[in-house]
Amino acid sequence: MTPSPDKHDASTVGDLTWAVHGGNRIDAGTGAIRSPLVMANSYLLPEDPASMN
Repeated sequence: MTPSPDKHDASTVGDLTWAVHGGNRIDAGTGAIRSPLVMANSYLLPEDPASMN
C-alpha cells in the first residue's frame, strides 16, 4: 500500500500535486487557507431601467 502524501514532505508529493497546490499560502491578514472564488459580473444593459437616471 502506498503511503498518503504529506504536504510537509516534498518527497511524498507527486509533480502534478505540486503543480496544482504548490503555490498555496495562508493569507497573513485573514488566516484563510484558500483564495475565494468570486464569480460575478456587472453589465450595463441598454434596457435596464435602473441604469436610466
